[in-house]
Amino acid sequence: MPPPSFNKQVPATAPCIAGKDIRVNPMRPFFACAARWLPLLPFVLAGVQALFWRTRLPERVATHFDGAGNPNGWMGRDAALWFGLGMCVFLQCVFLGVGRLIRAVPDSMINLPDKDYWLAPERREATLARIEGMLRGMGLMVGCFVLAVQEASFRANRAPGQRLGGDAIVLIMGFLILELIWVVRFLAMWNAPRDAR
Repeated sequence: MPPPSFNKQVPATAPCIAGKDIRVNPMRPFFACAARWLPLLPFVLAGVQALFWRTRLPERVATHFDGAGNPNGWMGRDAALWFGLGMCVFLQCVFLGVGRLIRAVPDSMINLPDKDYWLAPERREATLARIEGMLRGMGLMVGCFVLAVQEASFRANRAPGQRLGGDAIVLIMGFLILELIWVVRFLAMWNAPRDAR
C-alpha cells in the first residue's frame, strides 16, 4: 500500500480556502483558520498586560521618554493603562476594518500594479482576500509592537530613575525591519503574468 500523499487537491469549498482549488498539505486549512483569529491576539494580550501591571505600577507613570531614555512625560496609572489598552484596540480595529471595508470601495480608488488584471471579475474576490490577509498580518505586527513598547515602558517605571533601557531601541529597529519586509513582500505580490499585460 503506498504511503499517504501530503499533496492533495482540496475542493474550493474547503474551510478557510479562498475560493479556488489549490495543492496543500493537510495542515493548510488549520493554519488558514488560525490566521483569521490570530489578529485578535493583541486584544487578549493587552487585557492580560493591563491586569498584570494594575497593581505593580506607581501612581504616577512615566509614559514618554527622550532620546537618552529619560522620562519627560507622565500619566496617572489608570490613565496610562486605559490609554495603552485603547491604543491597541483602536489600531487593531483600523487594520481589521480597512481589510473588510475595501470590498465596498470602487475599483477606481484601489491602487494596485496591474490593477485591471487583479481586479478582473474572476480574480477580484481572491485579490481582496489577499489584501485583507496582508492587512491582518500588519495589524498583528503593529499590535504586538505597541504591546512590546508598553511593556518596556512599564518595566522602566520599576527601574531606578524610571529610565527606559536600550531594549526599546532594539524593538523599534526590529519593527522597522519587519515593516520594510512586509512592504517589499506586498509590492512583490502584484506582478501580473507577462502574457496578461
